[in-house]
Amino acid sequence: MEPVPLDCGILRSVSYRDTLNRLEVELRSGGRYRYYGVPRYEYELMLRAASPAEYLAQVIRPAFRYDWLG
Repeated sequence: MEPVPLDCGILRSVSYRDTLNRLEVELRSGGRYRYYGVPRYEYELMLRAASPAEYLAQVIRPAFRYDWLG
């Protein structure tokens, strides 16, 4: 899936791969995180959140394994 641009603080864009349940987040600084095992509904809730960055920090980051991609 193509990245969805975000107008949200530190986040530049987010993308999701259904076949892998994988969420990728790109920061405005250029860094990226990849989260594993994220259900599609969590991705959709993040996109609809008042602050996707806060949703990422409070819900997704504590619950799912992730890698820093640099």
